Amino acid sequence: MTLLHEHVSRSAKLRDISSHLMSRRHALRLGLSATALAGGGVMLMRPGVVAAANQGSAPVRGGVVRVGIPGSAASFDPTVETIMEAIWAMEHIYSNLIRMTPDMELEPDLALAWEPNEAGDEWTITLRDGVTFHDGSDFTSEDVVATFEHLLNPETASQYRSNISMVERVEATSPTEVVFHLTVPFAEFPETLSHYQAKMLPAGKMDELATNPIGTGPYQLDTHVPGERTVLKRFDDFYDLEGQAFIDEIQYLAIPEEATKMAALTSGGLELVNEVQPTSLPIVQNAPGIVTTEIITGSHQPIAMDVTQAPFDDPLVREALKLVVDRDGLVAVVLQGHGEPAADQVVPPADPMYGAVAIPSQDLERARELLAEAGYADGLDLVLHTTSGRAGMLETALTFKDMAAGAGINVEVVTHPVDAYWAEFWKKTPFFVSNWIGRPTAEMLLSQLYMCDSSGTEGKWCNPEFDALIMEARAALDPDARRELLTQAQQLLSDDGPVIVPYFRSYISGASSRLQGFVPHPLRFLDLRRAWLDG
Repeated sequence: MTLLHEHVSRSAKLRDISSHLMSRRHALRLGLSATALAGGGVMLMRPGVVAAANQGSAPVRGGVVRVGIPGSAASFDPTVETIMEAIWAMEHIYSNLIRMTPDMELEPDLALAWEPNEAGDEWTITLRDGVTFHDGSDFTSEDVVATFEHLLNPETASQYRSNISMVERVEATSPTEVVFHLTVPFAEFPETLSHYQAKMLPAGKMDELATNPIGTGPYQLDTHVPGERTVLKRFDDFYDLEGQAFIDEIQYLAIPEEATKMAALTSGGLELVNEVQPTSLPIVQNAPGIVTTEIITGSHQPIAMDVTQAPFDDPLVREALKLVVDRDGLVAVVLQGHGEPAADQVVPPADPMYGAVAIPSQDLERARELLAEAGYADGLDLVLHTTSGRAGMLETALTFKDMAAGAGINVEVVTHPVDAYWAEFWKKTPFFVSNWIGRPTAEMLLSQLYMCDSSGTEGKWCNPEFDALIMEARAALDPDARRELLTQAQQLLSDDGPVIVPYFRSYISGASSRLQGFVPHPLRFLDLRRAWLDG
């Protein structure tokens, strides 16, 4: 048995299956460079540097942290929820087997150790003993089996199902041990277990979690008022109260207006705004008692097209819409320079599986030619749905509208309140702006969003060639072979896919200097497990 804390021996074991595991994390850490943005007060940092900057004292127990967020959770069922307001709360309510740290390293949560067989198609997981759920029941291997049976059930409709389709069965070999039997070798399986939907759930109680979340995390739900606030209080029977859960209470306050959030932060009404719009930086970066930090992420805001509906069912139209975009212009206007251009695929440059797909240049003349060839020589009228509840989404829609006009495309932008947008318009209209965080691995992101059987797909795109490349990449133990297969998948998505992905955006947070130990996460998790209030 290999314990995670035995870092060198564990890494050596996994390199026998794939040397990619450690080099991937190393590359991601290098991507989070510690350089100051010229002329500004916000720092672009490695997460570890941020951690050091925010840990000027020993942890102190007690206090309330108020977090300003754009909207509120609609449900607390981690198997299906994808909205950030819910994810931010559920990261504290539930536990994974394995967690991904802000340094993009794996750490134990409910799993103490994980070990593959020689072939890499079986993974044995050793579980913590003595862990209890919030309802007082014991956590055992039977809960792990029940959780994954639930996730793999097509009727559950979990997006995560596409990420674990290689799991043939999960076997409880003792109360504190499970074995995952896979259909193919998979070196990145531990990373897959760190997904935000891979929370461990109590057997027999899956149906009540949407309104009565029962986890093993350091905090439990106290109050939820939709559209107003979500309050979590420390779970006194959490397994690691010595090292986590220093804060007594976390309050997520729904504040849709950016200016109101910034005013509350700078006046002391909030301890944290997890996502600050670039346009708000002049307000907060020099405010006394406020710390702003920025890290590079794989977050992106695609413009999605439903390929089952005209005119998006025509590849010529999709190609034309991609060609109207000035990607450098979008980064400058929408992100104020806090990001980098993308090529209509979702794997960021910092990921070692990045395929270096060529970034298209704006070509309005060619876009007009393609539209004429598709039967729209007189132009095209479109309605694009979006929300101002996520920094960049409305700005992307409006900037795209201006750019598309140059090719004879008239875009009407319709904006909606953030909670209504995700419930009533996202994936329910044929043309809309979306918002995605990164994933621990390239394969995880590509499979969850774009494989044919994924419930996460936004454009209803189904390409058997793409699916075959992903499946082959999963079984490839050699990192170079895996990269080549995933590069082909990225190119196919860029050329034929249902999304315009114009940029990858940085993640900027603003916090009171009293908030110590909070480390912004490259995957945009709002992780306060090890944070505390100083003074």
